Amino acid sequence: SSSSSSSGTGSSGTGGGGGGSSSRPVSTGSDIFGTNSLCDLIKGATLNKLIELLTHPKKPDAHLTDTFMLTYHSFTQPITLMERLVFRWDVQPAGRLTEEQQAMFHKKIVIPVRLRIFCVLKVWLNKSFDDFLELPELKAMFDAFIDNMASVLKAAAGSLKKLMERNMLYGPAEWKGAKDRNVKPPKSIVPSSSSSSGDRFAFLDLDPLELARQLTLVEFETYKRIQPKECMDLAWSKKAKQHKAKNILAMIERFNDVVMWVCQIIMDADGAAQRANVLRHWIRVAERCRQINNYNAVMAISGAFTAGPIARLKRTWAQLSRKDQEALEQLKEFTSDNQNYKAYRAELHTSDLPCIPFLGIYLTDLVMIEQGNKNHLKGTTLINFDKRRKIARVIQEIQMYQKQPYNLTAVPVLQEHLEALTCEYDENALYKQSLLLEPREPAGGAGGTMRGGGAGGAGGGGGKTLGRKAGQGAGSRKFGV
Repeated sequence: SSSSSSSGTGSSGTGGGGGGSSSRPVSTGSDIFGTNSLCDLIKGATLNKLIELLTHPKKPDAHLTDTFMLTYHSFTQPITLMERLVFRWDVQPAGRLTEEQQAMFHKKIVIPVRLRIFCVLKVWLNKSFDDFLELPELKAMFDAFIDNMASVLKAAAGSLKKLMERNMLYGPAEWKGAKDRNVKPPKSIVPSSSSSSGDRFAFLDLDPLELARQLTLVEFETYKRIQPKECMDLAWSKKAKQHKAKNILAMIERFNDVVMWVCQIIMDADGAAQRANVLRHWIRVAERCRQINNYNAVMAISGAFTAGPIARLKRTWAQLSRKDQEALEQLKEFTSDNQNYKAYRAELHTSDLPCIPFLGIYLTDLVMIEQGNKNHLKGTTLINFDKRRKIARVIQEIQMYQKQPYNLTAVPVLQEHLEALTCEYDENALYKQSLLLEPREPAGGAGGTMRGGGAGGAGGGGGKTLGRKAGQGAGSRKFGV
């Protein structure tokens, strides 16, 4: 059967952004029912009914199309979806019609439905093109369908065919974003001690802004590759996570790598005064990351400051000036998880692009949605579309920040190093190293274990950092080859 349940305001379980957070406005497509789109009225439906609404001849809704295509992996398979669209293409009248009625049915129903199917396929190619790369059978079905479409909608079929060919060669345009080629990137700030042959740099010689820029370039390359289906069903925490959520896992690993790397560089310094110099430098780097809207790196660096091995270094922290302490306090307030990261979310939603948000909060929001909403409406087999709408809002915000890349110049010697952070120590080894640097005081030190940088239950903690080489202080640690 093709049934649905609709409600203008109905919802169940936890709210979509997690904790009642605000979010940037998302287009709701055609205003069919006053202030609500058709998508906002659907609480639950069968797959057939959803496809019928998706391709409705009189009620086109871009918001519904986006929501469906962003979340369909959680309630059906790509092959099944293609089969249903092919079936829908040959929409038939309910009973016998006169010749005049058949002509009217074709004009008012068949052609609009087919145009809606064209729109759905176009969105599919742009938003979930991975499906066609991973499933040769799906690609073959698409090609055959387009050949059939060309007999009645030649221009539409040609457009889809060109889009498929372009994506096969270059990848979807939506994955890439677009730099403004008319605006020159800012000049890189490279230490004067470097040479064109690729000499290595001491950490404290690196300008905080340039290090923030280079960190940002590396992280954006990973962030922009996250696909909608990776956000479905907590894929990053399941058995097949390496296959189903490889880009989310890469972002989580990157976050943890940076946390551990910052910890290691601080502890590599010789003496409390030098460690304080390195710590002060990292505070400046975090501030510059915030200035260029790389909030993921801000959270990672701040997470290193509150990690057990660093937080307990009292003699090191005591070396910081009042100005440094004030800057640190501002970072703490910004990255605080109070009221579901209220300060961070408020700044994020007023930030201009480009931007790299803190992925951990989105993953936490998705966890809350999954825990508070069933896949089907209670007591029915109807797909809980209200739940998918909430998930789609999170994905749409993730995608919003993927569209605009940073207009920055890569410094090869730094990029090579930052792309391959390595470490020979784990969390326990780092904590033991911290104890050697500043042994516990008789009255009781700031013990505890390392915490993973505040990833909000979304994969933080653990990871890798640069290994420490004997006798090498952080002030002279070299970057590059």
